[in-house]
Amino acid sequence: RWDDAASAYTAALASRAGSSADDSALRLKLAGALAAAGRWDAALQEYQRLIIANPNDIAMNMALGNAYRQSGRSQQALTQYRRVNQLAPSYPFAYSRQGELLDELGRLDEALAAYQAAATAAPDNADVVLTLAVAYRKRGMVAEAIAAFEAGLAIDPTRDAARLALEDLRTKGK
Repeated sequence: RWDDAASAYTAALASRAGSSADDSALRLKLAGALAAAGRWDAALQEYQRLIIANPNDIAMNMALGNAYRQSGRSQQALTQYRRVNQLAPSYPFAYSRQGELLDELGRLDEALAAYQAAATAAPDNADVVLTLAVAYRKRGMVAEAIAAFEAGLAIDPTRDAARLALEDLRTKGK
């Protein structure tokens, strides 16, 4: 099914050859279809074309980082996420993705630093702050986890899982 979509997007791009119309939206759809079909090399090539055309576009740079990550190219993904943070130092989600990937790679100190950078960049974003709280908890940093859970719940008090985690930390210390 995704191969059919990729073929359709490729045909649409070919039919517009020589057109001065902006093909970015179509190329983005093509890259997504190729990725969904597991055709990573072709998908990455399309994402890279998009970035050549729009080097400072945060969404396209993040999409390339995500594609590198999903295709198992961890180092390239980290490099791409760091590029996003160079372009937009206050964009928290590239820091968060770095933290997740570094956690997966067992690089815990670097992961924690990335989560902290995300929370510094977006102190009013409950998702980001609560992700930091979970990272602290996983590392046994109880006082820091409690403070981060409290901060996250102050932003969004509807987070039941965060409230339960906070109660566990307060009663059991874990």
